[in-house]
Amino acid sequence: MNWQTPQRISPISSTPKVTVLVPFRNEQQNISASFHNLKALQYPDFEIIWIDDFSEDRSLFMLEELIATQSSPLLSIRIIQSEGIGKKAALTAGLELSNGEIIMTTDADCLVPKDWISQMTAPFANPEIKLVAGPVMTDRGLSFFQKFQQIEWASILAVTQMTFHLKKPLMCSGANLAYRKSAFLAVRGYEGNLEHLSGDDEFLLKKIISNFGKNAAVYLHSKDNLVYTQEARSWTELFQQRIRWASKWNVSPSKGHIFAAIAPFLFQLFFLASVGLLFMGLKGLAVFLFLWLVKLVSERVVLGLVLSSYQIQQKAIDSILTSLVHPFYVLTTGLGVLRGKFVWKGRESLPKH
Repeated sequence: MNWQTPQRISPISSTPKVTVLVPFRNEQQNISASFHNLKALQYPDFEIIWIDDFSEDRSLFMLEELIATQSSPLLSIRIIQSEGIGKKAALTAGLELSNGEIIMTTDADCLVPKDWISQMTAPFANPEIKLVAGPVMTDRGLSFFQKFQQIEWASILAVTQMTFHLKKPLMCSGANLAYRKSAFLAVRGYEGNLEHLSGDDEFLLKKIISNFGKNAAVYLHSKDNLVYTQEARSWTELFQQRIRWASKWNVSPSKGHIFAAIAPFLFQLFFLASVGLLFMGLKGLAVFLFLWLVKLVSERVVLGLVLSSYQIQQKAIDSILTSLVHPFYVLTTGLGVLRGKFVWKGRESLPKH
């Protein structure tokens, strides 16, 4: 596997009809930028369906105004109201009214490249392919907090690419996803996972792999199809997001998936526990320094390769600080997952008893 060589697939000769689904809830700060970004997509035959998930701010009103005043008669853009609660219900509602053979999804706080549709639909020239996943990265890296998020995203992308390469994909992002509508219907969409507030992307990926085989999903890692998402604005918001993502760790029936979910927690816990070596004399100190040197260098090299493949530079000091902070960050997230409570878009997920 070559982190620095982007995957490039020639566009398919025929252009299937594509529906872009954008569920949104309380996105008034992002709705205008997202609208203009998606409107500028370059593709001959696509439609955009925005699905309002009971927004409590002005985002729905703002979007209606944008469509009324700035939409093109050559592009079909619609807004529908989700009848159910949550992202899965919103996506299902949009898909039911879609005209596309290929469904693509992103979020209202994201920006996609102009050729995003062409890039993501190219693998569907192979009829065996049912789902295509792409990379997501935060869009700014100025402060240490922002750079920390970019480096952590790089670790997520590294794990995603590796597991797809091994034909045992663990996750993907609904902010950059494409799949055949027929495949979604064949696996009955999110049926069986509706009780979980999040996980639309991961659950769908695993259902498609289970039903169509390990070659049914591919991951495209290229700057050409990279989707940028807004970074978390605070540590609290970041922890809430990561706790939500990790909250499904014990849902999969596969023991391998469960182990893969808890392995990062155990790995970072090991490094925190290594502090005990400092109380074991010079030999303990030497082992401690060796372990942390290996950690710092390996993370710097591997994650640096991932970031550079997307033309994102990282300074050594940011890499070092992230490696030092990350064990505490993962431990805090893990404890939050065990607690089983998080807030997302004003909705609270309570632990099950």
